Amino acid sequence: MKNSSSYKWFGLVIAWIFLDQFTKNLAATYLKPVGSVQVIGDYLRLTYAENTGMAFSISIFPPWFLTLIAIGAAIVLSYQLWKHPQHNFRNVCLSLILAGALGNVIDRIHHGYVIDFIDSDFPDFIIHRWPVFNLADSGITVGVIMFGIYTIFDKPLPATQPEATTAASPTSDHTT
Repeated sequence: MKNSSSYKWFGLVIAWIFLDQFTKNLAATYLKPVGSVQVIGDYLRLTYAENTGMAFSISIFPPWFLTLIAIGAAIVLSYQLWKHPQHNFRNVCLSLILAGALGNVIDRIHHGYVIDFIDSDFPDFIIHRWPVFNLADSGITVGVIMFGIYTIFDKPLPATQPEATTAASPTSDHTT
């Protein structure tokens, strides 16, 4: 089958979604009752949060609209992965974005909100405290950054010219 190598990209998507949903389930089971657990002082905590908004808990669109946008993006990304399975670096980027979008869509449909649990702190000159996020958000963020790098630095391959066949014009090395 022409697109059989596309399956590896969808395998990556499924694996990332599984990991995302598994960790969110752990967060709901073990963090929700306690709220927050320090992992590395105040720099890294696991904090249960329910996000009804979009990135950084911004709520300018209703959840159903965010779900529709994510589903539309998932269709476009899936098509790209299916039609162009040979673009390895690009498809890793698209797979992470797709998995992140679908991981959060699953939450919105199942819970009505997205479960976040990774709570990190940066020095105060960057931001007081980074918003709580999850593995789906990480996939989207890393995928978009990597795709930006790919877009900036990817050079199209030079067009290859078919080699002239020598069978049509035989040459002779002997003289008469």
